[in-house]
Amino acid sequence: GGFDSRLGSFNRATQALRQPGSTIKPFVYATGLDNGMTPATEIENSTYCYYQGSRYGEKCFRGGRGGSFPLRYGLEQSQNIMTVQIAMESGMPNVIKTIENMGIGTYEPYPAFALGAGETTVMKMVNAYSALANHGRLNKPTLIDYVQDRRGKVIYRADKRVCTGCNMPEWDGKPMPRIAPGGEQAMDARTAFQTVHMLEGVVQRGTGTVLRDLGVPMFGKTGTTT
Repeated sequence: GGFDSRLGSFNRATQALRQPGSTIKPFVYATGLDNGMTPATEIENSTYCYYQGSRYGEKCFRGGRGGSFPLRYGLEQSQNIMTVQIAMESGMPNVIKTIENMGIGTYEPYPAFALGAGETTVMKMVNAYSALANHGRLNKPTLIDYVQDRRGKVIYRADKRVCTGCNMPEWDGKPMPRIAPGGEQAMDARTAFQTVHMLEGVVQRGTGTVLRDLGVPMFGKTGTTT
């Protein structure tokens, strides 16, 4: 009963809707990479102006640091103006498509969604980040990978892929069995690799340097959220 209660609390916590905030930005930058940009592309960070219609007119927003900077810098330092510039140059419909392909959510193509104004869950965000590390392949998230009985026999396995030859009693001298990749290719593998490489810079030089002293390979993104 105690386990069921804790499991229920975990499910509620990971599936509650909340705004992703800046943790959505890697997928904006990935869209930029998919649309001709590179980590070295110079992006304006001074001001971004947006026409909101005849009633509200044009509103301009100023960046934290003026000038143009490499795309990589914008992600490392979580620069809002650069992020919106990248989103609009890449096309907000393309950004929304990337976010949807990664299983995060379905939104309208409004610029605010490039800064994390939409709603999603912790589980969906973690799964999308896992896909970045998995060369762009998106798998269905699972809470329990497998269950064994008291003798060690696997009685439940979340991964349903078949491995032909994995349980042969004696090696036949042929190449080792290979399990087919799971999930679906939700993002170009090259884009995922470059995005992860830029996110490593978040820890090494950017807003996540507090984790640098751990001394282990790490990538991630800081973000303010409720």
